[in-house]
Amino acid sequence: MSGAPASLGQRLASRFAARDGEARDYWRGMEAVLSVATTRTDDEHRALGRLLSVPFAAFAIHVIDESRRLGIDRLYFLAREGAAFMRICRRLARARGQGMPPATYLGASRASTFLPSMHELSIGEIARLWHQYPGQSCARLLRNLSLDAGVFGQHARRCGIADLDAPINNIQAHAGLARFLSDERVRADFVAARDRARELLAAYLRARGWFDAAFAGIVDVGWKGSMQTNLWRAAAPARLHGMYLALSPISGDDAPGCSRAGFLADTRADDWAQDQVLLNGPVFEMFATARHGSVRGYERREDRGGRVRPVIEHHPEEAENFRGVFARVHQGIDDGLRVIERSIKGGGGWRHLSGADLRPAALDLMRRYIVYPTRREAEAFTSYSHVENFGVYETARYEFTESIGRLIASGPVASALQRIRDAVLRHLWPPGVVRRWGVPFANSLLDLELTRRARR
Repeated sequence: MSGAPASLGQRLASRFAARDGEARDYWRGMEAVLSVATTRTDDEHRALGRLLSVPFAAFAIHVIDESRRLGIDRLYFLAREGAAFMRICRRLARARGQGMPPATYLGASRASTFLPSMHELSIGEIARLWHQYPGQSCARLLRNLSLDAGVFGQHARRCGIADLDAPINNIQAHAGLARFLSDERVRADFVAARDRARELLAAYLRARGWFDAAFAGIVDVGWKGSMQTNLWRAAAPARLHGMYLALSPISGDDAPGCSRAGFLADTRADDWAQDQVLLNGPVFEMFATARHGSVRGYERREDRGGRVRPVIEHHPEEAENFRGVFARVHQGIDDGLRVIERSIKGGGGWRHLSGADLRPAALDLMRRYIVYPTRREAEAFTSYSHVENFGVYETARYEFTESIGRLIASGPVASALQRIRDAVLRHLWPPGVVRRWGVPFANSLLDLELTRRARR
């Protein structure tokens, strides 16, 4: 009978048939991925580059595919990680014989876009910053807001903040900060500085065609999509969609006409397999970062016909990174991309796979590296460092700097294991720390603990 409900056997057969199709698609993607990532080399840095070429290329293919599907008419690749993704997108679009929307590299940063994005100087507005970087001092807050340290530092002292370098642990209860934020002279100078910064940003964006796009897409590595939020608040185009390698957005940042999505991971999917990628976000960020320095703001260049240009700040340690082991990782990324290009041009596995087809295999590849690295991979990672140019202004390093003996002796013996665990979890890559200790099955136990926490 045509309307009869399906039997249990029919439902199971249908489900297994669907999974069989999914499995075939998965192994097609995995076969393509392994053709790039399994080349043997004694250089761990170059091997990491080959590994990273897979998610970078899969993401680039996804950007090309998604731009066409959504009808995006102009792509903006955000400095600084966007430079690598724009180059990879163009290479793979050529290899596939496909077009892509006009692509523009946008000189922007959290530092250059936060002040223009502010509606007012208030607790609610600086809470957007405090959410990610709590316990800032007044001096660091002024730097993150791109406010003149001399002018606003004097205002802060006049309002009772004697030590500008002292941490502010509770922005809601700090009397000096409350006086500073409500002071009329402070507010007037803030509005003047904000409007000046907003005018320069808008002029720069206008010259880059920002306001001419009916539907603009922005591309970046991730993680919060805060630059997209800043740009939307300061100088919204008609419609904006963000495409990120991985995304862990702040709730409420999206608005009508302003959307975003993560490719390899998106924490809104409530999928622990994806979320594990964020246990080592720096591995993606470090090696997609362009070497030209970070954008601090914008200036009008009268010697260039009054055009507005980004102001670039260089950090000496970054230059040293790019000359050293980073160069070997970048060589490995290029090695992998050349293999992928040959596969596409020769009609191999990469030719017929979309970003969505490649995503599960690329995700599994990176989860293996991040959650269960080899001892050599974990030790090689201590050669790297990453300069933070916003929020904390420090160089992130990846050695475990705490003393196990001191952690054990710093409190009751019964809670020593908890103190060690908490110290590991504060690290930027906990599984790497555990692998370097060389304790059998320790990474499995850490994975179990993190998974247990995620299920709460």
